[in-house]
Amino acid sequence: MTMPFLWPPFRDVPTSKTIDDIKRLTEEIMPKVKASRARLGICSGQRCTAGA
Repeated sequence: MTMPFLWPPFRDVPTSKTIDDIKRLTEEIMPKVKASRARLGICSGQRCTAGA
């Protein structure tokens, strides 16, 4: 799974909020998604590693 990079931020959304959201996505959400996909064996051509 690839993560789209959305820039510039949506109208009326401060850049700092967008940066915080991207940081949260990469540090908190994507690791959980990757671990779940590995547990289910859904790897889309990438190496599956549980907890990665």
